[in-house]
Amino acid sequence: MVNFDGAELVINWFGQWPSLHDSEVLSVNFDRGDKHHGPIVSMKVHAFQMTSEVTDQGFYKLEKHCLIEFRFDEVDCLQLKNVNHQNVIEDIFLSEAVAEDGAKRIAVHFESIYGLELDFECSKAQVAALMPFKPTSGVYA
Repeated sequence: MVNFDGAELVINWFGQWPSLHDSEVLSVNFDRGDKHHGPIVSMKVHAFQMTSEVTDQGFYKLEKHCLIEFRFDEVDCLQLKNVNHQNVIEDIFLSEAVAEDGAKRIAVHFESIYGLELDFECSKAQVAALMPFKPTSGVYA
């Protein structure tokens, strides 16, 4: 099983690694990096915990809103499709992969619900930061 380096930031916030179902990818950044770490993909994902309580508007109550910043080093085989105004994911899946030269890699798959579809391989997957966050507009406000 492949896990994110720095996963403890997320686990400490939620009490466990959460389902990222209905989380939204707010930004994706591509950086050429340098000869030791590039290319780099970093992204910010709005995540939250869904409760069983229902609001007056008939939606499940959401709590523990945060912005998780992910970073992926030495990215290749990147496929990006369907980016739009709201990029909602089912979850992020990591699995073991092997490069043509035999080096260990990590296959990354962002399962799309609406918008962004993203697949690539990398040498390192990490949670770079987590900060409290609540959007001021949109369906999650």
